[in-house]
Amino acid sequence: HGVGLLPKSRGLRALTRLTERLPTSGNQIHVYHDGDRLYARMLSDIANATERISVEMYMFLNDATGRRFSRALTDAAERGVKVRLIYDALGSWGTTRQLFREMTRAGVELFEYHPVAPWRRRFALFGRNHRKSLIVDGCIGYTGGVNIGHQWAGSYLGGDSWRDTHARVEGPAAGDLETLFQETWFTETGTLLDLPRLVPREPSEIDEIDVPGQIFVIPGTGNPIRHMRRYYLTAIARARRSILITSAYFIPDRGVRHALYRARKRGVEVRLLLPSRSDVPVTLWACRALFARFLKRGIRIYTWNPTILHAKSAVIDESWTTIGTSNLDTLSFNQNLEANLAILDHDTAAAMKARFERDLRCAHEIDLSEWNARGWLDRVRERLAYSLRAWL
Repeated sequence: HGVGLLPKSRGLRALTRLTERLPTSGNQIHVYHDGDRLYARMLSDIANATERISVEMYMFLNDATGRRFSRALTDAAERGVKVRLIYDALGSWGTTRQLFREMTRAGVELFEYHPVAPWRRRFALFGRNHRKSLIVDGCIGYTGGVNIGHQWAGSYLGGDSWRDTHARVEGPAAGDLETLFQETWFTETGTLLDLPRLVPREPSEIDEIDVPGQIFVIPGTGNPIRHMRRYYLTAIARARRSILITSAYFIPDRGVRHALYRARKRGVEVRLLLPSRSDVPVTLWACRALFARFLKRGIRIYTWNPTILHAKSAVIDESWTTIGTSNLDTLSFNQNLEANLAILDHDTAAAMKARFERDLRCAHEIDLSEWNARGWLDRVRERLAYSLRAWL
């Protein structure tokens, strides 16, 4: 652990400036890569809630999975737990009003984020709430790429088995995630929720570099400060050995691309695991417009084949891990509400690196000569899609 991002206290100070607070310590971390096990644990935590449940969800769908969670939240509200749900109007576009009305009648407090109907108050097309957070009793928190929908359920349940990454944290970092929920609720409704911390916040000192379970909660707030972009630039700039990125929608801007180029130039191994197909095809074509630039600089690219890849994670120097909701694209960096965990924990980083290596067995590595031989139609689609990158 003598070389790399984590042991340098300057790197910790840079991350602290992005969050305006020290990291918490004493967190227990568990990472999930499939929906079935994740959903089972989330539903168990909801069933055991005694005080409150706070949910901030981009997609809350009206399918078998969505109804399971609706029933669980309804049951919690009916037994006296304070349940609040913020859902994004665009992400939950296809969800019937009936599902939400049933939850409201049971006592769940609902808030629809940025309606997409022009006549509605707080109408907006951009600036979505892209978070996927669940906080139970202020001491258990979840964030990552998984929404509430059947795409993430296993095929034996009729789901699509999307490959994703989601983290469960138990400890003071859950309170930091709930602070983001509290800020969103206040900004949108004007009501400041009384959400006392049930787990004391245990900040780590800057020079404590090997404390297990250290976590920064990075807020993507859709404002000019652009915390999430600065966070990635800070981490990439301080990498010394390896950068392993798994990204569903990878359209980095010039600054992030050049940070990766500089990392490779100073001898850092840079590998990207990207989708081979996507639920948003235009983003896939825009991403592919950048492949040649990366390959020419020695950055290795792999495309995931079995299912749709929806994860947003990275491992740097086998010591620092990020898991969250933010894509490396314009919308996540500049406009959306996001929530990422920066986890400074060697065990978590080792497990995430092992998972990355395992995923590569089901991926295809792109070769530059092979890539240069692709057809003209693909090149045209890539250029057209990339021209739309400011809206992707």
